[in-house]
Amino acid sequence: MKEYNIIAIGTGSAMNVISPLMDQIPDIKVAVVESGPVGGICLTRGCIPSKLILYPAEVIEIIRQAEKFGIKASIEDINFPKIMSSMRNHIGKDSAMIKRGLEGSPNIDFYHTKGEFIGDHTMKVGEETIKADIILTIAHEFFVLKYSPQSSSKCFALRTGFIIISFDFLLSKINSLTLLNFSKFASQTLLKILINMILL
Repeated sequence: MKEYNIIAIGTGSAMNVISPLMDQIPDIKVAVVESGPVGGICLTRGCIPSKLILYPAEVIEIIRQAEKFGIKASIEDINFPKIMSSMRNHIGKDSAMIKRGLEGSPNIDFYHTKGEFIGDHTMKVGEETIKADIILTIAHEFFVLKYSPQSSSKCFALRTGFIIISFDFLLSKINSLTLLNFSKFASQTLLKILINMILL
């Protein structure tokens, strides 16, 4: 069994906490578990992909309105597969860069596989069993823990949205610390708490 100071679930917003944590504690041991595309929801299938495909739509509308400004222009063709391919290529490059950073960090063991709780503080990731006093997840969608962290565990959940509030309520009732509405203030607060816990 491998032991760490902290296990981070997901490679999206959780990295905004893990990166400064490594700056503050140079010898920290971190496990990062990701079952999906590297980079989190925002990069791989949320904010960034949507903006990349919205921009061509804006260009189309600008061309259509060009005559109002004395410019004669027309659209000969719209290559939708190329628009989508361009978006996916952009996302793929960023995702690959993040993955290389995780795999190349001396502080991080990156597990690109599904993880599940099998005991207090303990997760099974692929064929490995890993353990840490602190479990960190920052998510924007509902998920289910197959094993509920016990009161002695320290499970931090920074989450946004309405559907997941019920899950946060559950975590709070088993003495886990939950911070709602992920923001710069929340991340800085959590960072201070984690540093104190690891260094104690």
